[in-house]
Amino acid sequence: MERADLTVHLPGKTGDVLERYGLALVSSGLMQLLHLLPFPEGAAIYQLPLAAVVVSAWYGGRGPGFFATLICAVGASWFVPPGNSFEVSSAHVLPFSIYIALCLLLTEFSAGRRRVEQARRAGEDRFRTFVDRASDAFFLLNDERRVLDVNRQACESLGFSREELIGMHPSAFDPVVDEPSLEGLIQSGGAGQVITFETRHRRKDGTEFPVEIRTGTFKAEGKLFYLALARDISERKRTEAELRASEARFRTFVDHATDAFFLQDEQLRIVDANRQACESLGYVREELIGMHPREFDVNLDPNSITQLATRAARGETVTFETSHRRKNGSVFPVEIRVRQFEQGGKRFSLSLASDITERKLAEESLRAKDTALEVARTELARVSRLTTLGEMTTSIAHEVSQPLGAMVASAGAAGRWLGAVPPAITEARAALDNIIADGRRAREVIARIRALTKRQAPRKDSLDINHEIAEVLALMEHELRSHDIVLHTDFDGTLPRVTGDRVQLQQVLLNLIMNAVEAMSAIDNRARELTIVSTQDSSHAVLVEVRDSGSGLDAERAERVFEAFYTTKAEGIGIGLSISRSIIEAHSGRLWARPNAPHGAILQFSLPIAQEAVA
Repeated sequence: MERADLTVHLPGKTGDVLERYGLALVSSGLMQLLHLLPFPEGAAIYQLPLAAVVVSAWYGGRGPGFFATLICAVGASWFVPPGNSFEVSSAHVLPFSIYIALCLLLTEFSAGRRRVEQARRAGEDRFRTFVDRASDAFFLLNDERRVLDVNRQACESLGFSREELIGMHPSAFDPVVDEPSLEGLIQSGGAGQVITFETRHRRKDGTEFPVEIRTGTFKAEGKLFYLALARDISERKRTEAELRASEARFRTFVDHATDAFFLQDEQLRIVDANRQACESLGYVREELIGMHPREFDVNLDPNSITQLATRAARGETVTFETSHRRKNGSVFPVEIRVRQFEQGGKRFSLSLASDITERKLAEESLRAKDTALEVARTELARVSRLTTLGEMTTSIAHEVSQPLGAMVASAGAAGRWLGAVPPAITEARAALDNIIADGRRAREVIARIRALTKRQAPRKDSLDINHEIAEVLALMEHELRSHDIVLHTDFDGTLPRVTGDRVQLQQVLLNLIMNAVEAMSAIDNRARELTIVSTQDSSHAVLVEVRDSGSGLDAERAERVFEAFYTTKAEGIGIGLSISRSIIEAHSGRLWARPNAPHGAILQFSLPIAQEAVA
């Protein structure tokens, strides 16, 4: 940087320094040699050296100017009278001083002009560098709309050289702009506006590409100029086309969706809806836009809307069922899924409504079928119980006839005790007590048989599984004795209660025990043992096992015995175990079979513990 004092800043290149100072030396020396020519006195002494000083300072700067001033001052003093000496006569002191001052002044002035010129050229170079490196194309036009100058990007984008572009009219490379439109743009620009518009440019090879033009006017030296910046927007246009295509595909996808789409703002007003929404509600899109869901949702109230909006605002995908009312007043069930999202600083809700009319009809049909199936299963189970009881006719007859016979015997004994003289009142009363006890026993047997044969809907009672097993064993006591079966029981007295239908669970127990009795009826080479165990299978289930020492099961038959109409008995019909499994599964339990060691089979079922027992 050049300073305000006389310090000379030497550029970094030594060749440039030598060139500038060499010019000062040569020019000032040449001016001194010209003094030898016959010029009029005084003219050559001062005027010629001034030219050398001006040239040196203009070209080389302040340092070479001062250097030339020094040489010229010394040389002038040699030629100023008295000549051939470095003395200056008194008559020439003032002109010589003025000459020296003028040299210094011209040096400063010329150096200043040089700095300004260098700064201007540097500014122009920087501007040209900036303009040429810009990503946009620059066009400078005169008032006749002819190109005066362009940057490198303009040349590269159009394929012309700068020399070819200078003097062109925009219509030579812009096939869209015509005179009327250009005149309108010029008038707008002339009003001081910066105009932005889109057009197309044609390259030298004939290819075209879209551009965005920003143009404005300015005045310089009383003339009007136009500066136009052209940006290649091919990529933007391609992106916009892809976005439009994507939006069109999305709109097509949304409009062909089977669900109704509703886009809602923060007030839940509909911003957009797809074709399915319009068709399902009977409105056109323009009618739906601006609607609030409560205008067609028959179940929404302010409280439910607030609750749903709160859940959605937490980021949940809220799913619920409601009913929509069409424009014609008809109502149909829908399932709604709502989720909120944020875009552009605003929150929106996207609701998807599925018409579940078919599903509701199917559910009703399924419920009706389930009811019919339950009725059929209950009736089939009753028939199975009757079949089982038919097989137990002898045992039932014995169970009923035994207390009846005892009652007859006790009545005869009471009559004899009362006929004695004197009457034996105490013995007669004991006989009557026996009659009462046997009557109650017979009533319990008949009650159990009636419960097993009664047609009634399944119930869900809280049951003690040990008590139910004991009741079935009491009913089968004679059956077990008649087949010489040794009964073992191992009941867990701390078992929690289960929930189920007493009659159906007793039927399962009756079927399993009867199967065990029949499996051991042909065994005569070992003891016939029946073992019933109850235990807690896990923290949520009760397990019951019925073990026998009969003919047993192999791996294949262990699962097939539960198939309907599959039986290993000559006179069986194969529905007992199948019904038993369906009953247990209806109670949310499980029934399975496995071989017993060393002989026989084990049939097990588990039942979930009652909820109050879990609690």
